[in-house]
Amino acid sequence: MRIEPGMERRPLRICFLTYRGNPQCGGQGIYTRHLTGALAALGHEVEVWSGPPYPELVDGVGLRQVPSLDLWNDEALFRRPTLREFRDPIHRNEWLRTITGQFPEPHTFSRRVARAYARLDADDRFDVVHDNQCLGEGLLRLARQVPVVATIHHPITVDRDIALAAARTRTKRWGLRRWYSFLDQQIAVATTSSPSPRRRPRGSSAISRSPGTVCTSFPTASISGCSARCRRSPASHID
Repeated sequence: MRIEPGMERRPLRICFLTYRGNPQCGGQGIYTRHLTGALAALGHEVEVWSGPPYPELVDGVGLRQVPSLDLWNDEALFRRPTLREFRDPIHRNEWLRTITGQFPEPHTFSRRVARAYARLDADDRFDVVHDNQCLGEGLLRLARQVPVVATIHHPITVDRDIALAAARTRTKRWGLRRWYSFLDQQIAVATTSSPSPRRRPRGSSAISRSPGTVCTSFPTASISGCSARCRRSPASHID
């Protein structure tokens, strides 16, 4: 990530991405709450963009909801979308891939974020976007508009390999490979962070990686430098 002149001396507007923010299961919601709270305590203006289930955030951190079809909701598991929802190509992609055994949430979340970010007015844009292991292809579009840093907590390829080794049937192994097929896209997106142009897809922008660590280059800033909107931390909604 390239630090623009003056960024190290002022509060930053940080957009934090998490494709699901469940505060009670999976760890993403907990990580999001604590990291964004710490950044806000340093004086930065932080807004979380999250798909459902949404995280529980500390005071001073904003939330922008990025609705999905929420097909893994226990109360409406694999529900059939409405006709209006089917008109959205991202919704269609999410539903079709889910019912055929894939896990498209990182992909579709990143596309929704890129679409919504492109619609923001110039005054509403951010200094940096921090992706929490979504690594969907929408980040490549986003990186052409704003610096992007991504945290990779652990290689999910290890989870896949353990599951495949434990599978006893060809059908089970086929299903696992289909479920973990989202890794191909994540690896391709992560590769764009390589400093070598030979490993970077043509036309893409570099994404800085943070392998399971918190970037320490964010400067401490005076809380008075943040806008009133940050301190009110209203939840907004992306259609």
